Parts: sequence; structure tokens; C-alpha cells
Amino acid sequence: MKTDRLLEIIIYLLNHEKVTAKQLADRFDVSVRTIQRDIDSISLTGVPVLSVTGIQGGYSIDPDYKIRNHFVGKEDFTWIIMALKSLSTSYESGRLESILEKYRSLNTTKEPSIFLDYSVTKENSNVLQNNETIEKAIACSFQIQFDYRNAEGSVSHKTVCPLALRFKWYAWYLFAFDPKKEAYRTYKVARITAPVVTESSFTPPENVEELLVDSEKAYLQTCENIEVWCRRDGIHELEEYFPGECKELLKDGGYLLHLHVPPKEKLWQALLLNMGEKVKILSPDSYRDLLIQTAKGFLSNHDTLMS
Repeated sequence: MKTDRLLEIIIYLLNHEKVTAKQLADRFDVSVRTIQRDIDSISLTGVPVLSVTGIQGGYSIDPDYKIRNHFVGKEDFTWIIMALKSLSTSYESGRLESILEKYRSLNTTKEPSIFLDYSVTKENSNVLQNNETIEKAIACSFQIQFDYRNAEGSVSHKTVCPLALRFKWYAWYLFAFDPKKEAYRTYKVARITAPVVTESSFTPPENVEELLVDSEKAYLQTCENIEVWCRRDGIHELEEYFPGECKELLKDGGYLLHLHVPPKEKLWQALLLNMGEKVKILSPDSYRDLLIQTAKGFLSNHDTLMS
């Protein structure tokens, strides 16, 4: 929309000392003539756009002109920019970059002194493409179809009403309503294949955030407790992976911990295996046997037998 473009041109000019019409045309994918008309429209609104002709010419905004905000303090802008920058390291979005550009223009304080880099959590291009498709479906309230591979490797076809995207446990998840099962479900985006937006519309509920909280509580109820012994020199490593879990010091110098874990997820199992001889699952037997079989399978590929 032209109004959106005019606002973004103003923001861009506020963040740059001088910009040529060609630079603006390339950035907003319009003609130079369109940019010239846009600049005229912006000037009519009272924004003091300065125009300099010649080879070194271009457009700029009068340095004395400032956007003021009476509700958000300067320190608040610093934290907002820090949060937006952090999000941009793990999630690609043109809309996000546009918002960040706007807040940069409102911030007149120094750059943040805290930098959070989540690029290590950035998922592959398939996940990013899936997120784009899901976002479009959520925005227009259309159902989507996709093939889904669950944690056990089984594949099924899904048709759901997408409600929200959520980043948790270092991965993106889709929260949706399954009309067939008449239930709210959460799907890991990395396990979604070929999502397609359908022409079937739906009316989204008004309390999506509350539904997310209820879904989280229901999921936690499916988690199981496992009893783990940890050697003294491994306790700090285990606490790093499982923060907040209560521990008990034993007479042998080791620790006893009760971990609350999701039964079908494999990440926590890999973490325990990575600690080697520093940990041992005491109960239930099924999890201990599962990790033993996993270790045996790994070693068999290396022609190594377990004693």
C-alpha cells in the first residue's frame, strides 16, 4: 500500500543522512518517478524533506526534525531494539527488519550494551519456508494441509486450522486446531512437509494465548519422572542441561536427581548419553534399557562391543 511505503520512506530517511531517488526506488521496488511523487506527498504532510540536486545530491530530512514519543522512554527504546536484533538473528522476516528500522529511528541513545545472538538456533531453509506459508495461512484464517512425521517416525496427512507459531526448546512449533479430532495440537515445524494453504476459511478463537497455556499444561502432564545417579564431577554439567531440578547428595559422593522429561523426545536422552560414565539411570527400567540399546546400536556401527 502507498501509505505503508510513505511511512517506510520517512523511517528510512530518518535513519540515513542522505539517500538518492535511485536508492529509494531500488529498495522499495518502484520507479524513480514514483519515488519523486512519494517525496512530494511526504512534504505535503509537513515532514521537512530536503532535496539536493547534482551528482552528490539526494533526499534527507531536516536534522532538527524529530519524532517524539511521550509513552516510551529512551532506555525503553534501547531494550526494544536489543530484543528485535536478537530475534532477527534466528528468524528471517522482511516485516521484522522493517519494524527494527522504525525503532532505530526513534532511539537517540547509545547502542545496547547487551547482545543476544540466537543464530545457532536458526533452523534450515525448509523450516523458514514452512513458517512463511504458515504465517500467511494464520493471517488470512485459512486451513493448511501437510504431511507430518511424528517423533517416532510415522507419517500422516493433516488438515488443521493454524493459530500461532511458537519458538520453544530451540525449535519452531505450530499451534493449531485439528477439526477431525476436535482438539488443539502442537506440531514441530521441522517435521512438517509441503504445507499448502487451502481455500477453506475458519474463525480463529479470541483467546489463542490462553489456549497455548492450557496446551502447555496438558503437555507437561504427559512428561515422566526418571531417577538418575550422577557422579560428583558431573553434577554441574547435568544441572546445566536440567536447571532447577532438586538433587540429593549421597554417601558415595554422587547425587540423586529426579528429572521430569518428555517421553517421546530424544534430546534429553542424547544429553545423558553424552555424559558417559558420569550418569546412570536408576529407574524406570524401560528408559535405562532404551539408552543401553541406543548405545549398543551406535557402537555396533563402529565394530565395538559393550562389555
